[in-house]
Amino acid sequence: MAGILVAACYAGCLRKEPSQVKKYETLQGCYYEEKIHPLGSKWRSADCLNCTCDNNGGMECCPTVPQPYFSESDNCEAILNKTTCKYDVKQKGNTSCEVTRFIL
Repeated sequence: MAGILVAACYAGCLRKEPSQVKKYETLQGCYYEEKIHPLGSKWRSADCLNCTCDNNGGMECCPTVPQPYFSESDNCEAILNKTTCKYDVKQKGNTSCEVTRFIL
């Protein structure tokens, strides 16, 4: 039996343009999760997003974990484990589900 792989593009990245600073101020970095990240830095957020602060102060955060996709009839739910950055998948009635599709 041959399988088919379907790739769907999910525009889940968050993009923030550089903050406006006054003439006499110097841009220090990108503000995210109540922390200033240095210009040119990369980090993983508390919600498992890979983030970058470019040298101009623009910031982008993108999901790194494929999210399981279910139709309503599957009666399943996916819960992001923020410690492991993986989804725990279970059926809403407390039994297991089989995951066959993902969204990134």
